[in-house]
Amino acid sequence: MNRFLRKTADRSARDLTKGFELRSAGSSFATELQAALGHQREHRHHMAEPIYEKILAHDPENLDALYLLSTVKLGHQEYDEAVQLLKHLTMAHPQFAEAWSSYGSALTGLGELEEAMAAFHRALDINPSLSDTHYHLAQLHFALKEWRSAAEHFRLAVGYDPSHAQAYNELAICFYHMHEFDQSMAACHSALLIDKGFVPAYNSLGLALAALGQSHSAEEAYRTAIRLNPRYAEAYGNLGKTFLELGKPAQALEACIQATQIDDNLSVAYCTRGEALRRLGRLDEAMQSCHRALGIDPNMSDAHNCIGLIYLDSSMVDESVQAFSQALVLDPNNRQSASNIVQSMGCSLMAGPELVKQAAQNWSKRFAFGQPPRSPKPPQIRRLGFLVGKIEDTPQGYWLEALLSGRDTDRCQVYVYSSEASDGKQSERISELTDKFRPMVGLDDLTVSTIIREDHIDALVDLTGHGANGRLGVLVHHAAPIQVACATAGSTLGLESVSTFLADKEVVPQGGETWLTEKVLRLSRSIYGFVQPELETPLSAPPCTKGEPFTFGSFNQTRKLNKLVIEVWADILRATPGSRLLIKNRTLASGSLRRQYLAWFKNLGIDTDRIIFRQAGGRTAHFASFNQVDVSLDPFPSSGSITIMESLWMGVPVISLNQAGLGAGSSRSILQAVGYQQWIARDRNAYVEQAVSFFNNHQELEDLRCSLRNRMILSPICETKELFRELVDALEDYA
Repeated sequence: MNRFLRKTADRSARDLTKGFELRSAGSSFATELQAALGHQREHRHHMAEPIYEKILAHDPENLDALYLLSTVKLGHQEYDEAVQLLKHLTMAHPQFAEAWSSYGSALTGLGELEEAMAAFHRALDINPSLSDTHYHLAQLHFALKEWRSAAEHFRLAVGYDPSHAQAYNELAICFYHMHEFDQSMAACHSALLIDKGFVPAYNSLGLALAALGQSHSAEEAYRTAIRLNPRYAEAYGNLGKTFLELGKPAQALEACIQATQIDDNLSVAYCTRGEALRRLGRLDEAMQSCHRALGIDPNMSDAHNCIGLIYLDSSMVDESVQAFSQALVLDPNNRQSASNIVQSMGCSLMAGPELVKQAAQNWSKRFAFGQPPRSPKPPQIRRLGFLVGKIEDTPQGYWLEALLSGRDTDRCQVYVYSSEASDGKQSERISELTDKFRPMVGLDDLTVSTIIREDHIDALVDLTGHGANGRLGVLVHHAAPIQVACATAGSTLGLESVSTFLADKEVVPQGGETWLTEKVLRLSRSIYGFVQPELETPLSAPPCTKGEPFTFGSFNQTRKLNKLVIEVWADILRATPGSRLLIKNRTLASGSLRRQYLAWFKNLGIDTDRIIFRQAGGRTAHFASFNQVDVSLDPFPSSGSITIMESLWMGVPVISLNQAGLGAGSSRSILQAVGYQQWIARDRNAYVEQAVSFFNNHQELEDLRCSLRNRMILSPICETKELFRELVDALEDYA
């Protein structure tokens, strides 16, 4: 039985004798009934039950004995016997409201929910002031996820019994599910005014605070719940979720381990644990944790979504799409899973740009309905807004920082709307470059769109699209007169409310318009920009010039690696004897992923000793890792962007493969802008030939190591003032 339904049935057995007065006080059994009732109230049910049964043996229609014996049966979870007693009692005394209420509780215990609901309503028709009956009825609606109906009856329960802390707490949970977070907090505070040590209310308060984006206050609420009850597993699990929001996967993992040690059946904690492990790159353990969650709750959409992300990080794109699709079947409102399908398609060798576009349009058909009318376009851009999901260590965050570093403050005001919950250094730097930096965590799409309209934003540029923490729903509500998707989103958005895609002639070449649902707005220069890192990393000579093995490298996300990429890289290794390949990413903490790649190379005849794995470190260590590489290899069909610019900054050339689709657009744009379009191979053979050419020309690599950084500085990539000016000019010309 559902735990909420069990609580409904159990609560009846505990509370139904409270305030009960014998109706046959003048009968010959009054003394015995009073004695039995005293035993029952002191939880001596084994002494009360025989007395009730003895009375009923002499007087089978004794109303008090029938009713009180039924409450004993409820307490023992003997629901069949309780139903028989109460069915007889309600037929004999149809105006006995308490009996109808207990009948509803007994039917709930048997899982007969429709009949139980009817019994509760019958009790309330007779006596609308029965607080516990409202509570039980609310619990039924709660179990059926009928949040508004549940909230109505929880309100009535506390109205008739203002001391009912549990009802206030579950009212808070209803408000939480209805996204009425302020009211949820108010209900939690009401529960705590009644009982300041009521642990579940602190847990519910944490949920509301987290939903409002007050992650640190939520953490404090969960810690209070845990301090009051160190065995409260649910609070540990929710604390884990909060740590994930704060970008602290290690602490999230620790909290979820605590939760599952206390309650091995807490599916949400296992799911959160899986996501924490995934972010730490421990994909094997993440998969095990998610499967454990599904073993407890097979219909858990979030667990299937997490499994999809694990498959994606494991270079298993087809399997990831299947998992995301299953998540959508279980929860048709799971927007992120639908967006993840778009992201997966972009990494697929087989999908192609048309299928990516179709997946984006499917998202729109499912979720983008009831769009309000557009506002008139402004004559000029006075306020420019940027909508971004995650900022810290993301291509979107680095792009935005580069763009705003070249901002002309006299040209227009800049507002940034971010879904990043953590207070990282990159967010701080971007905040200093803007007029307003508004965190959106915990705010629903309609609220965010209202805020943007009230800020009088003339043009809103979306950087994230279907990526992590994207806010497409804000765009659906027409938050600004001009709404533009940026190339940093990686794919078309598929929304009618977004009319323009901001790119350049390399990202979307002539003929590429069919990849998009939006019209293309091309800058005359590269859409990409780069800002010099805060800490300068010294350059060192290429490894091959120091007597070390020639080293190719890939520091891209492993979701971008696929079997064809590995085949081409194997061709390179075969054609360059003694060379090796360094692959670096956080996901390579996973032993199974390392073994998978090694098996792929071994099947292609490559000695596994030539493959080196490294896990991601801090930003400074990341740049220093390029000193261990002679040539960077860009994956396909989804190429790098910030990784390419970082490689060039460290003097390491990049070989890329030109392919149709937005996925390869970033490498085309960046390499063309820096003046090395010859490194963009026209086909697979040319890709290998370019690698062999570098392998045979160490002097060229040594010269590039010394000159590439200056070449970047002098290129349009680092002309961020020009990038900002052209972007605003293009938007105004469009308006």
